[in-house]
Amino acid sequence: YLDDLGLVAALEMLARETQDATALPVSFQRVGSERRLSAEIELALYRMAQEGLSNIIRHAEASKASLSLVFANEHVSLTISDDGIGFDVPESPAEFAPGGHFGLLGLHERAELIAATLNIRSAPGEGTDILITLPVNKNA
Repeated sequence: YLDDLGLVAALEMLARETQDATALPVSFQRVGSERRLSAEIELALYRMAQEGLSNIIRHAEASKASLSLVFANEHVSLTISDDGIGFDVPESPAEFAPGGHFGLLGLHERAELIAATLNIRSAPGEGTDILITLPVNKNA
């Protein structure tokens, strides 16, 4: 789907297939006018969405999850959210692996490879939001 139809269609299918396979409701929302990004960036964002959903399924005890892809003038952002049990976010990426957060370490490394920023908002009992933001000038 990714190569032929693009990131939006691939994320729609990922949400649908994850929901079908796990019975976890997963919504997908696109905001703004879709535009194709480089193959490398689209693949990285898709893999990050996969990893985020995988973490939700394995750890979050969530009743629902969502993917949101925003095409703005100055950036493209992907948000992966859940209403699960949340966790204490390590202060720095260096603490991800020792704390057992290998999936988060992978997300951080993928974000760095495409010059995106990764922000994780979570707290025990509060669910989790993972926000990946890519400046537009970085995806040329």
